[in-house]
Amino acid sequence: HHNTAYSRQDVMSRLLAFSTLSIAAGKLFLGPVIDSLGGVFSLQIALSTLCICLGSIGLGVQTCPTLSALAVYWIVVDFAFSSCWAACVKTIRDYLSEERWSREIGRLAMAART
Repeated sequence: HHNTAYSRQDVMSRLLAFSTLSIAAGKLFLGPVIDSLGGVFSLQIALSTLCICLGSIGLGVQTCPTLSALAVYWIVVDFAFSSCWAACVKTIRDYLSEERWSREIGRLAMAART
């Protein structure tokens, strides 16, 4: 048994890798869930999860006393955030007429970049 100490760069690299995997998993698994639950409800769940996790991160040491705790929160943030685009598009498709879809999705995409 040997003790392996990881550098900060190693830890951050691993966190980024797991975060990227959580985004991919979210997009893969949450799409069917969003289709089933509907866009509005899915968006409410995702935004609530984001608020809780980001608020916990923002409170600092009280709720994120270690880098591991921060990493868990951040991975959950990325997983939840991965569903937001799909939930918004589903909401547009559920509540607006088909002739408005492309215009409103275009506006949504533009707003996401500003």
